[in-house]
Amino acid sequence: MIMNTLVDHMEECRAASAVNEMYIKELVGHDSLSGPSMGRMRLSAGESVMLQGTDAAIGAAKELGTASACTGHPYLAARGVVPCKGLLVRDMSLLVPILDVGGKCMSVLRIEADGGMYLSNGFREGGHFPIGRMESTGPLLIGVELATCLSLHECSGHPVLVAFKAENLAPVAHMARRRYPERAILLCVDQDTGTDDGQAATYAEKAASAIDAKFLIARDGEGPADFNRLHARYGKGHVARMLDDALGSAPGCGNPPVPSVEREVMAIDYQSFRSMPVQKQEWIINPVLPKPGLIMLHAFRGVGKTNVALTFALAAAYGGSVFGRWRCARPVQTLYIDGEMPERTLKERLFGLEKGMGITVKHDYLRIITSDRLRNGTRKLNLATTEGQDILECNLHGIEFLIIDNLSTLVKGSGIATERALQEWLLQMRNRNISVLLIHHQGKSGEQRGSNSKEDILDTVISLTHPKSYKMSDGAMFKVQLTKARDVFGDDAKPFTVRLSESDNGGIVWMPNDIPADLPQPNQASGNIDLFSIETEEKREYLKNMKKRLFCR
Repeated sequence: MIMNTLVDHMEECRAASAVNEMYIKELVGHDSLSGPSMGRMRLSAGESVMLQGTDAAIGAAKELGTASACTGHPYLAARGVVPCKGLLVRDMSLLVPILDVGGKCMSVLRIEADGGMYLSNGFREGGHFPIGRMESTGPLLIGVELATCLSLHECSGHPVLVAFKAENLAPVAHMARRRYPERAILLCVDQDTGTDDGQAATYAEKAASAIDAKFLIARDGEGPADFNRLHARYGKGHVARMLDDALGSAPGCGNPPVPSVEREVMAIDYQSFRSMPVQKQEWIINPVLPKPGLIMLHAFRGVGKTNVALTFALAAAYGGSVFGRWRCARPVQTLYIDGEMPERTLKERLFGLEKGMGITVKHDYLRIITSDRLRNGTRKLNLATTEGQDILECNLHGIEFLIIDNLSTLVKGSGIATERALQEWLLQMRNRNISVLLIHHQGKSGEQRGSNSKEDILDTVISLTHPKSYKMSDGAMFKVQLTKARDVFGDDAKPFTVRLSESDNGGIVWMPNDIPADLPQPNQASGNIDLFSIETEEKREYLKNMKKRLFCR
């Protein structure tokens, strides 16, 4: 009913050839055209909103009459949400009609491309904006800020009322309870530092208590957050589960949300796309693992994949480096899943690498699921199935970097269906801002085992191979080569060789091998080198010096 009233008013505005005073009084719900004087009010964190007088109210009504339906706007794009019905655009300003308790437009919130907000004609308690189908019988959500409420609707499918100010939650909640006496109502508030002077939770609790409803405060771990950022960081599923948990067995929660057009993918117009702020590229490990990003490391059995994977885990959790070349900018919450190695062996390798790297990882920055624990579980972990993904889900809260060691043990099945299921899940991880490292076996061809389609969505693919002259007595020594890498150039893209050695303190550490990866290996027994196979004078000179070193031993 609210949405129908709003649509009717918008159509009246567009049809009118002129805006007269009587129509303005009806549209904005004022008994007199002598409105308040200029002033300011606070809507949300740090944002000033102009409280304008009657002349501005007339201008606002004109704006609605000449505006068009919103298909995209820089404010919405920057916050990762799609527009809903009722939002309008005029001259790159996003217009949000604010309705009174009778469903008539009392004023208009104008949001500029830079996020600045201006309110025409003032604001009275009970002002709200509806998102979604109010006639559905499922739960009704009430929030404060527009971006938060759009995220709540997009993640759950439930209709949402935007209250605009925390102190306006109670009037909107009372209006909703009068209209829907048997319906489950959930008040959802952000609690970012600085928002509403920290009083949002207090307003929500009092309003929920007054109308026999529930309330939910956005939290990330133990700290304050907002639902829009939780949506962007962890994905729709994370927010949806928070809402489901909060609603619990509340009356009226038995009906599934009604699908709505607002949740569909919507194109962004070019002007909005150009106005979107360019996000600075973040890295888990620079330059091979972006945040969020998907990479694969593959090698033949026995080369040393797990040692490298553990090095990635320690470097990311501590903020260190891999091979002394690839660096982590800051410590990140890391989850390591091992599917085959005994817990005792894994522990020895992990402790040895940590000691050799000279670091101490905070206990809560690195979490580990071992194969022994997986085997002791009642259900088997198969990441190509929904059940397997659900088993892992409870361990992903707060995780920024996930290491899967390895695909052969943690992904069961083969064929197109299995690869598509895994690919879809990996893309969900990236959408939730979780970077993933896949450890995989190498086939006899030197490529990763199985179909190459697994590499389609990956940012980086790293290959580990033994040098031609490698002997078992050399231990863990291999060439590191990027076979796929986005935006990696120059020296960063060149292959190199490393070997695992004992450190001075009894740990284990990666050392650069003194024969470059792109040069042929000399025969260390005889020192014989085929100089005619060398392409450049620089390489010839290098190998001559190497030959001298070998003969001097």
